[in-house]
Amino acid sequence: MSTNSRIAILNENNSVESVYCHWDGYLSNNGNILFNHYKDEAKVRELIALGQISSLEKNVKPIGSSHSFENKETGCTVVYHRDRGDSLKIDKHISLTGWQRHSERREYNYIYIDGKWYYNDGHKKDLKALTELTEINTAETE
Repeated sequence: MSTNSRIAILNENNSVESVYCHWDGYLSNNGNILFNHYKDEAKVRELIALGQISSLEKNVKPIGSSHSFENKETGCTVVYHRDRGDSLKIDKHISLTGWQRHSERREYNYIYIDGKWYYNDGHKKDLKALTELTEINTAETE
């Protein structure tokens, strides 16, 4: 069974772009990867531009030419559009509140705002409460 998540970025006009991520959405995996390897906005935008994600890794692009959905390159994010040929799907929300409502079905939700990552735990009742992602909470295990 997967632990899914949603990965998002808040734009300057307060709209949000987000993508679904199927595997390992918990803090000690996706939270840790985002916190440690997706520190700059350009890389976050590059990740979201790929659309829905199967599994998040530290690299957005493969180094070699043989990476695919069935032949995963170690350390490379696997996405449905580029790596399996599925339709590109990026969700766009007119506000942070709209994104939060859309994210209610996800176990973990991550959003990049002004150079920092925040998250909420979909198991909790208050999905509007965002907590800053830190080295301490990304070390938590599920």
